[in-house]
Amino acid sequence: MDHGCCYRAKDLIVSLSKFFKISLSGGDSLIPLGKELELIRNYINIQRIARGKSIRLKIKIPQSIFAMPIIKLSIQPVVENAILHGFSGFRDDGTIAIESDFLDPETIRITIEDNGIGIPEKELADIQETLETYPLENAIRHFGLYNVNRRIKNMYGNEYGIRIGSEIGNYTQVIMTLPAAKLTQKETSEDV
Repeated sequence: MDHGCCYRAKDLIVSLSKFFKISLSGGDSLIPLGKELELIRNYINIQRIARGKSIRLKIKIPQSIFAMPIIKLSIQPVVENAILHGFSGFRDDGTIAIESDFLDPETIRITIEDNGIGIPEKELADIQETLETYPLENAIRHFGLYNVNRRIKNMYGNEYGIRIGSEIGNYTQVIMTLPAAKLTQKETSEDV
């Protein structure tokens, strides 16, 4: 009996269970940033086990904003895009870095960057244009990014959302701007 296979199957089931539990979150549309990061850790673990990927996740976010509410499943689709489009056919050992900081006391920036293949300049311009198109008339290729951007704008206003930068062969970077929520001291000390 291959015990390694049994342990991988168990790890996969545990990661899937945690991923779906956070995804459902009692039907809430907002979850703490720390919970979204936990969801992403489980998603990447699922990719490692089920698809044999050696993806590394680096998170550099101040503990003080882990409790900040964000739209559920807003960062995870960006991470999924990095794995499916940034690394696919290019590398199985990529790195995804997620960082966050305050742009000003009222606004935070969350940056998701991968070291994948990058996006050609013309395609990047098309994606940026699509992100700003509303209402959307036809099915589009970049629906996940469009959906995240539209959900942010609908909830917080047009001054918030995502923008993308990329360099072929080096990286793709998605920058998300959100309003900084006012956190109580109890919420700020949450450890995820």
